[in-house]
Amino acid sequence: MRKGGMTYGHRQTWNDPGGLNPMRTNRLLFGLAFLGMIVIGPKLFADLIPPGFKAVQHELIFVESEELARSRLVAAPVRGLGGVTTIVPGTPFRFSSKYGTKLYLVPADAGLLEDFDREKFSQWPSLELPVQEVKSLPITSPIAFVVTQLRLKDLSPSGLVVQVVDHQEMIEKGVPVPPYYWLWKMAIPSGIGLTILSFLAWRRWSSVSNRKASELKAS
Repeated sequence: MRKGGMTYGHRQTWNDPGGLNPMRTNRLLFGLAFLGMIVIGPKLFADLIPPGFKAVQHELIFVESEELARSRLVAAPVRGLGGVTTIVPGTPFRFSSKYGTKLYLVPADAGLLEDFDREKFSQWPSLELPVQEVKSLPITSPIAFVVTQLRLKDLSPSGLVVQVVDHQEMIEKGVPVPPYYWLWKMAIPSGIGLTILSFLAWRRWSSVSNRKASELKAS
């Protein structure tokens, strides 16, 4: 409002207890959004690949064994969404370390299992997979596919016994990583280390030489 050549400002206040306070509303919405990110956010962003990395496909394969032939073995994640996979010798299957894929020894008369039932599955012998999932690698790595072979070794009263038989890293399915890659991978850090040591040695030699030259000039 202008009066007598002067301009007067007026700031509106919200004192009506029954009215809608924009600041309070914004804080409430921000709080709800933050709470939603805490609850839902990890599920939405958990599987995102960080910058500088690439996705890698990791599969498991059980080799044939007497124990597996007379057993009904399934794999199921204990967290998140995912179905139940029946283990068939020689058939690859996906797993997740993040969602806690475990192996379960299921009775033959358990019927068809499609979804994970925590109460039902907790009654059967189980075992965490002895393999950590390779989910991502630096983009400089040629590895794009990983296969780990397992063997059901024993069915003891205390639980299952599974051992790792083989582990292969490939540039694509069925194509192993060339041997020279590992030599090159070792040569790079060795070359960097040698360069750093050479630089430090040169700086030390240069410092000593300059000091001696200064002493000769002073004398």
